[in-house]
Amino acid sequence: MQQIPSYARARGVPAAFGAASVVLALTILPDVATADVEGSPGHSCLFCGGGVHDPGGDGPAPSFRLGSRWSSTYLSGSGLSQGDPTVITWSIVPDGTDLASETPHSSLIAALDSAFGVTGGGSDLTTRNWFPIFSDSFDRWSQLAGLDYAYVTDDGVQHNGTNNGSATRGDVRIGGVDFGNSGTIAYNYFPDRGDMVIDTDDLPDVAGSGGFADPANAYRWGRNVIMHEHGHGMGIAHLDSSNGAFLMEPFINTSFDGPQFDDILSAQRHYGDVLEKGGGNDTAANAFHFGTLAINDSVSIGFDAGTTAVSSTAVSFVSIDDESDLDYYSFTIDAVTGITIDLTPMGPTYNEGPQNGTQTQFVTSALSDLTLSLFDTDGLTLLDFSNETGLGGSEQILMDLMAGTYFVQIAGLTQDRIQMYQLDLLASAPVPEPASMLLLCLGGGLLTMRRRAA
Repeated sequence: MQQIPSYARARGVPAAFGAASVVLALTILPDVATADVEGSPGHSCLFCGGGVHDPGGDGPAPSFRLGSRWSSTYLSGSGLSQGDPTVITWSIVPDGTDLASETPHSSLIAALDSAFGVTGGGSDLTTRNWFPIFSDSFDRWSQLAGLDYAYVTDDGVQHNGTNNGSATRGDVRIGGVDFGNSGTIAYNYFPDRGDMVIDTDDLPDVAGSGGFADPANAYRWGRNVIMHEHGHGMGIAHLDSSNGAFLMEPFINTSFDGPQFDDILSAQRHYGDVLEKGGGNDTAANAFHFGTLAINDSVSIGFDAGTTAVSSTAVSFVSIDDESDLDYYSFTIDAVTGITIDLTPMGPTYNEGPQNGTQTQFVTSALSDLTLSLFDTDGLTLLDFSNETGLGGSEQILMDLMAGTYFVQIAGLTQDRIQMYQLDLLASAPVPEPASMLLLCLGGGLLTMRRRAA
């Protein structure tokens, strides 16, 4: 089922639109490596040195700290490119599966069962009490970008980051071994290889230092590790920020829950926003419909994108992922109505840079110059267009409309730049035409005179 970002709706009055750190040293392998390796406190980084690189050979990660995204998955097929929504399957390999470059073979399931007190769990992993830690982690990413996930059982062929997804194994395959005292928590391959390997020694709940079985904040420690690792499996590299706190920084931070603003911005740049799923809203025919607006009704979407911090329940994030993306929305009115449409570029300002690299100020509210268009009930006839401002500037359209269903289009003019935005619509009483005002005044005057004469 398609998930959609929430939008605020108010009837009768205009809406008010708006919107303990556990340190684990995380590092990335050099160019020749195929995975991101996560270390734990008190241990030196593994293979530290150099900037963040995509192991696929694309060189230094470009803007938004992105490497290559998925170009092919089992359910979405091949030929996928920037901004395309994508369905990713995932699986947990059976114990005994050969994990290339690791000895012994995977024992993740038994280790999870032991850490969570499971006995006689059977072959259906979805019934395990630890399974939601994984499924909830993938579901959260699905709430925030053009990504959907499907769990499949795994056939146990060698887990080496090169096997394509199929009906019997995931695009993303998860296994685990005991890494000993290496300080490693987990590592993850980049696309088109999204496999994950977890240190089974980090599964038990260790007082004061977390662990996958730590139940605090609905197992936030484990979920943040999984969501961070899969961030690499989506194609997002590490970043550093001196005044922000993000999931993909090289330290796990349990003071927040899941992806934060920069993480979501990166995910939407690669895969589009949630409305891109199921055919997308790139045409008037597939416009996201706000419903019927009566006088003083208001609607708003994209209002969660104003701060670096994102709550675990926030889902209202929409964006133009580049200059080729078009977003359409529609609304219906049953009578002559005044409509005010406001388009506001969204995003906080913060410092960011590659891991161990130079940070610069990132003004995410001014990445792409947005335009606002209003189309008639046929979805083709342009009624009004606004591009009065540049980067970071808001656009507005005000117009009285007859009854019908109308279409709003959002576009971005800046090449290869994503822009999150907030779209607000307000329905109000129509403003009478000047001729109508004159007749009204004359009528009122005549009525007054008649009353006085009486």
